Amino acid sequence: MSQASISLSSRKKMAYLLMVGAVLKHLITGEYGPLDRILEFLVFALILYEVINGIRHHRRNDKRQKFLNEQRDFIAGFIPAGEELKVSLPGMSGTPALTPEHRREAEAWRQKTSLWISSTAETLGQRSPRARSAFMNVTETSYSPSMAWKADGSPWYAAEDVAPSFRKLLAHLDNLHKMLANPEPYF
Repeated sequence: MSQASISLSSRKKMAYLLMVGAVLKHLITGEYGPLDRILEFLVFALILYEVINGIRHHRRNDKRQKFLNEQRDFIAGFIPAGEELKVSLPGMSGTPALTPEHRREAEAWRQKTSLWISSTAETLGQRSPRARSAFMNVTETSYSPSMAWKADGSPWYAAEDVAPSFRKLLAHLDNLHKMLANPEPYF
């Protein structure tokens, strides 16, 4: 139990004890004096405080949840472009030779990937520096595979000249998926 729920519970217990005590005194003695009225007012004030505090807490949680849902939608907006880059990976290993055409495609793909990473990081940074840091948190060992999966389920290996950029792309996409699953620490 948290400290807040313990103190809340003890306040309620105290209020109930005071209320029961005032009712018992009234039933036993048949008197209803000024002290009883003060106790009833205090109990009523405590109950009113608990109700208002509960409503405020509920509204604050609703507002925070709405904000986090907006952030999820915001993060989710970057994923399709990254996934598009992932499936547009040029060349597969086993290509007989790295032709000039392949090199041009690979360089264009690396530039698009780099542009997506930098623009995503910049846009995330405008909303939250922590989100930007989490997105950019990529090390050489963050993501080791150099392959993707085709729609038919077969593996698709990155050619050696694009493999480092591909691994970096996969790590950034993985970071976005982690932020999407739990945006709270980042926003």
